Amino acid sequence: MFDSLVTSLRRKAGLIGWTARHDRTHGTQLYAAAGRIEAERQTREERFTLAVLCPTTAPDGSKGCGTGEATLLPGEAIEPAIERATEMASHVHNPPHGLPGPAPLPDVPLEDRGLVERPLESLREAHARLTAYAGKHPSLRMTAAEWHAESVETNLVNSLGQEGTQRATNFNVEWVLVSGERDDRVEGFHERRLRRLADLPMEEDFEELARRTLDRQRAGAAPAWDGPVVVRGTTLATYIDSGPIRFLGSAANRYAKMSRWEIGQEVAAADGRGDRLTLWANRILPYGTHSCRFDDEGIPGQRLLLIRDNRLEAFSASQRYAEYLRLPATGEFGDIELPPGSTAASDLLKPPYVEITTFSWFNPDPVTGDFASEIRLGYVVENGVQRPFRGGLLIGNLMESLARARWSRETGFFGNYLGPAVGRFEGLNVAGPTTG
Repeated sequence: MFDSLVTSLRRKAGLIGWTARHDRTHGTQLYAAAGRIEAERQTREERFTLAVLCPTTAPDGSKGCGTGEATLLPGEAIEPAIERATEMASHVHNPPHGLPGPAPLPDVPLEDRGLVERPLESLREAHARLTAYAGKHPSLRMTAAEWHAESVETNLVNSLGQEGTQRATNFNVEWVLVSGERDDRVEGFHERRLRRLADLPMEEDFEELARRTLDRQRAGAAPAWDGPVVVRGTTLATYIDSGPIRFLGSAANRYAKMSRWEIGQEVAAADGRGDRLTLWANRILPYGTHSCRFDDEGIPGQRLLLIRDNRLEAFSASQRYAEYLRLPATGEFGDIELPPGSTAASDLLKPPYVEITTFSWFNPDPVTGDFASEIRLGYVVENGVQRPFRGGLLIGNLMESLARARWSRETGFFGNYLGPAVGRFEGLNVAGPTTG
């Protein structure tokens, strides 16, 4: 059917261009509760997506173009779908732009062969290991565990001759631990998204989740803190990849004047206390969750130097916005990569400091980078004591904190982020509970 779709698009007159995509997805899911597997599911999905670019005329008579899309399931009629997409495009009046031309595609490791060839068995084996780890903690109960895996095979062709095929796997895990009863009951929650099971440090993650769950049970009130703040591991990955960098580094948002960033200018004011910020938007990171040989437009994956020494070097740009802003077309953003820092993690963990281990949520304003986010669990580390607390708010600005951070030499890979495993930040505050 994909060949028929491409043939029909080639015959369609009056188009500036078109893109056709074919995705075949095999999903596997395992659900467990109260220590036993309750359900297993396997799913298959196949769909065809087409996008057409058509010449249009705006109400003022200026020439432009419009894009329309349609999705088909196997066996659906092709010609009506093309007509729907074309009709949709005829009502859109954007400035003229084109499509990416043919270009070599990188080889990027994206696939866990076990999740392709024996997905259900792989998840069962992983869950059995998890259950064994849980059995070592009689004071905790694993009330739920979910494992979702999928393998996706994608073919893409466009009217300028760009063609590509890729296979990728993804999996998500969610675990819930409980300690205590009734008023003393607390929950610990863990979530990860990766491309392969080998990148999941299961025993390490579970032991950390167990420790945090027990610590939440004895945690006190949040302090009022104005001093160094440490974030590490998966929480650091969440902190860095929380939205503002992707938003402000987007050529589409720069064109719409929603991003204030300018190439060559500092992305935030640095005060000399931290390491200068360098950052890549990387679509060729092996097994990165945003990595790909090509994006939805067919633009090849690449490692884009976005920020160097705290100054913006480039924007992440689709073909359309690259043409509008006269920039290279770099494609979708990819995963975030930082270089190793200059300081040993042990030095960054010298007291006093507050460590934030989990947030109830973390969603900075995408335009300003400002945040005031509730803390699910943190620690005050001073005078030889590590005191857990929960509640309160971490307050600051994401970009300013990154521009003033000190980074560890030790690095880690967390699916969406490769870089220092520990960050020590200045200029952040913890607001404890207020008293009336």
